[in-house]
This record gives sequence, structure tokens and C-alpha cells, in this order.
Amino acid sequence: MHSLDESRPTVRGFRELCAWAYFCFVITLSSVSAGLANEGSEVLKNERDIYQDVDVCEAYHLFLAGKDVGETSDCDELTSYLIGAKDQKPPLTVLEYQENLDKNETPFYLLLDGMEHTIWGSAGPAFASLDAASNHLPGVFFSVGDLERAAAYSVLINRVKIYALRSELPPDSSILSSYYYGNLREAMGERFALLDRRRADFVLVCLLASDNLRVSLGVISESAFFRDCIMKHTTEETY
Repeated sequence: MHSLDESRPTVRGFRELCAWAYFCFVITLSSVSAGLANEGSEVLKNERDIYQDVDVCEAYHLFLAGKDVGETSDCDELTSYLIGAKDQKPPLTVLEYQENLDKNETPFYLLLDGMEHTIWGSAGPAFASLDAASNHLPGVFFSVGDLERAAAYSVLINRVKIYALRSELPPDSSILSSYYYGNLREAMGERFALLDRRRADFVLVCLLASDNLRVSLGVISESAFFRDCIMKHTTEETY
């Protein structure tokens, strides 16, 4: 993602951080990759919608549809924040997210910290927070049966970790060669294909600017708001 400042960690310090996190990452990534390969696509496509009985305010549906939104008094705090920030640039929504919501109100706090460092171009701190998030978030979503979010966020976060590594390590680094992108389309269906084709850092920004954790991820990935965000603010992925 475009850097907003020139401050960067030293290469030596970053390499030490990579070495420290490498073992934990390999274990986590192996588990996620195995899950993507072994779980039936029917499971990852969330055939049993765990959110079907969750109350969602009408304003959020209008928000996802890209339509004018009126009253939000019946929306929860996170949904109200996302709707209120809909007209600003998505990176700003992410930067202000933690200022407006208590840490205990969202499981995204580690991811938000990592994305803030990513937005500001601080590769070392970004990697550290993203590494923690890639260990934390899948467990949170698996615990409630949300395999779509567990798989999607894990794969996208690990892709952004690769971007951070690429910015500091030689192209022939053995660490880089051990990282795997994963393929969301193959594991989860066509409606997630766009997440594979666009840069993961921007995709995560758009997800954080639209995901209220009260509907299935597939609903969000197919929504007008999310797709408009991706097309306006992301670039094509290169592997």
C-alpha cells in the first residue's frame, strides 16, 4: 500500500523479526492451507448460514447496496460507525476505526493495528501485528463456525505479510519462498474470485470498511459497496 511517510525499520531488525515469527507462521499457514485443501467446498461456502437469525438493521442493507441511508438508531455501534464513514476514503475509515470503537467491541484490533502500520509504510511493526492477527482471527471465527471469514481473512492477512517481507528481504530469500498465497476462489467459490484478483492490502481495507460481522462474508463480497470500494481503490494482484 502507498506509504504515507518515509520512516522504515532497519533491514537487520526486520530480518530478526522475521526469523522470530517464522516458526509460528509456518505452523499457522500449514493449518490454514490444509483446511483450504481438505475441507469440502460445501463447508467453506457456508451452506449453513450461521447469521440467518442475527438481527441486522435495514440501514446496513441499504449501505451494502450502495443506496442512501437514513436513520441508524436501531443499528449496533460497529454498523453505525461503518455507515457514518461510508463517504470517506477507506484507509481513513481504518485509521479512525480504533479511535471510535473500544478494543473489546471488535476481534479486528490486531488486524487494524497491522493495517495502520501498512498504510503508513512501517513494514516491521506491520508484520508483527499482522502475524499476531493471522494467529488470532482464524481461531475467533472458527470458534463460532464461520469458516468463510476464518479462511478469507487468514489468506488475505498472510498475503499482506508477504508484501511486508518483499519490501525488506532479497527476492531469493528462503523465507519468501516458503510463503503461500492460497486461492480463495477454488476453496470458497466464484463470489470470492475478486478477492484473489486484487491486492490483498487494499482488499482488507475495503473489508474492514464494510464488514459489520453480522452477515455472511459472501453477502459482503457480492455487495455493491464492497465491489465499488475494490474497483476504485485497489490494483490488480501480481504473484
